Amino acid sequence: MRALVIMILSVLTISCATQKQAKTPTTSFIEIKFGSSGGFTGMTNEYLIKQDGKVFKITSDTLNQLNQIDNSEIKNIDRQIVELEFENLKLRDKGNMTYFIEVQTSNFINKITWTDQTQNDSVRQLYKNLVKTLKK
Repeated sequence: MRALVIMILSVLTISCATQKQAKTPTTSFIEIKFGSSGGFTGMTNEYLIKQDGKVFKITSDTLNQLNQIDNSEIKNIDRQIVELEFENLKLRDKGNMTYFIEVQTSNFINKITWTDQTQNDSVRQLYKNLVKTLKK
């Protein structure tokens, strides 16, 4: 009887101790498209950042790699997306010059657009940080 109690307690202890922790992803976004359209020429400039840090310019549905950003920059961008609660962000302003960001994660895809007159400093800061990835 004593051996049975010890064996049951041992199994319970081992089963609790060996539960694996779920790995958290290094980034929550799969890809981010951003850019601008309009102005005098009506031209669209579109860029793409993939979760592995590769930065592309999109031209006629062709990807041309511009840069590779490091993990700290990816984490910074990801943190801004989370802080903005991008999944729930509703911004659909259009004007002569329109800027956009589209974020795709495993849980959502959301695209926002805004103009120079839009009052949202957090969105503007995220866009500035995305544009900085083009020049590294």
